[in-house]
Amino acid sequence: MVRIVVEGSEDKNFINQLVSIRLGNSLNEFEFIETGTNPASLSEVVINTINTKTVNLEEPTIFIFDADKNLNKYFDKLKLSFNRIKRKDVFFFPDNVNQGNLESLLRSILPHKYKRLLEPCIDSFATCVNDLNMEEYSISEKNKFFMYTEVLSGKSGKGTSRNYNPKYFDMKSKKLNAIVDFLKPFLKS
Repeated sequence: MVRIVVEGSEDKNFINQLVSIRLGNSLNEFEFIETGTNPASLSEVVINTINTKTVNLEEPTIFIFDADKNLNKYFDKLKLSFNRIKRKDVFFFPDNVNQGNLESLLRSILPHKYKRLLEPCIDSFATCVNDLNMEEYSISEKNKFFMYTEVLSGKSGKGTSRNYNPKYFDMKSKKLNAIVDFLKPFLKS
């Protein structure tokens, strides 16, 4: 069984739906390990949990994290935490090359018709709220996608409830080829 180490439930949900839509597979042969944080902030408890579940990475294990602005730093941190890790076993959103995150990738696969909902409507609303400098009301990029999904589907856009309906997300986009190509070798035929 392949273990996929991810930051959180949104990443897990996205990968599950992507594999189902693009490759027609289910991820029954995968076990997800959620860290709740980026590679630079992994606690000893999380590192030990990953090592225990993967027998110190001797069992097939891949890592999928946001690159944020620290792709190389994050890989170096993973290398310090897991001495057996190889670069080919790590994917950084959005495309394994550039800085960004899952939300950067999602923004790039919005159909034009619906992109207008996010840009300018939700973006403008978020800017207005964030300009108030009221910490408890700050709207992050992740929150924007919760709103986008909720407005279009009428359901919560958080965690595993976010549905990547191909009407609202172009799951066949070439922008997804990098993550699909990364995952393919780990899927059983």
